[in-house]
Amino acid sequence: TGTAKFRSRRHDPQYPMTKMSAKLHPPCTKYPEDGALVGTDAIFSSKNVIPPPNIQPETPIPLPPKDDGIPAPSIYFDDRGEIHNVRIHRNNHRINILYTKKGYLRSGDMHPNEQCNFIFSGRVNIWTLSKDGLTNVNTYGRHEFVKIPRGVPHVFEFLEDSVIAEWWEPRGFQCWFYRPYREIVDASF
Repeated sequence: TGTAKFRSRRHDPQYPMTKMSAKLHPPCTKYPEDGALVGTDAIFSSKNVIPPPNIQPETPIPLPPKDDGIPAPSIYFDDRGEIHNVRIHRNNHRINILYTKKGYLRSGDMHPNEQCNFIFSGRVNIWTLSKDGLTNVNTYGRHEFVKIPRGVPHVFEFLEDSVIAEWWEPRGFQCWFYRPYREIVDASF
């Protein structure tokens, strides 16, 4: 076991590590073996990764991206806010629009394709697992675009009430939960 270590390449001093950040960040030094796998096909086979229910553990990666059966259009509500799943009919591209209240977490997962995000309003810390097993925390705000590479576990920590869009390239949505991060997200609400 180790102590949580954080690094921020782009952290806004106006939004210091929140109490939630300090309390909930995982002790990533416990998972250096996952850090070495970040961004590779091998990360999907880590003992800390939970595959989607429709994927068998022995399924080879990379998979051709496809949607995992979440209907679009649809709206999902919980205490954190809401997620609007939208399908652009011309090219059958799925985009999610999320409203999330200050102080909540989302994600705790990773994808077999790049995740793209645009922040319309608010501020968010995005935690990502780095190749050395540490958690990077970067702060983003209004009108910023963020791209999370394939196979990178991540968490969104909302510093303000926020509206963001998310989509995946190439198109298609599937997620594998990264247990150390997902347990933190689940415990936060």
